[in-house]
Amino acid sequence: MLLSNIITGWKNYLTDNKKVEDIAKKKAMVCAICPNKKESKVFGWVKGGLDIEEIDASVCGLCDCPIAMLVRSNKKCKANKWGCII
Repeated sequence: MLLSNIITGWKNYLTDNKKVEDIAKKKAMVCAICPNKKESKVFGWVKGGLDIEEIDASVCGLCDCPIAMLVRSNKKCKANKWGCII
C-alpha cells in the first residue's frame, strides 16, 4: 500500500467524514466475510487519543493493510471484491 493511501485512510478514520464512512461500512461488510481477512497486531491511533498504540486489528491477507484504514483509503481491493461500491 502506498504511503499516501495509508495517510488518506488514517485521515478519513480520524475525521469521521460521513460520505467516506458510509462507503467504508459497505466495504467492511464485504471484508468481514472475506477468506483473506486475518487478525493481527498493528500500530495506530485510537480515536480520541494522540498516542500510537499496538492494537488488535483485522488485516487483509493479500496486502497486509489494516482493514479499518484500507476501506477508508482510495486503494482498490486486490481480490476485486468491492465491485461497484462507490
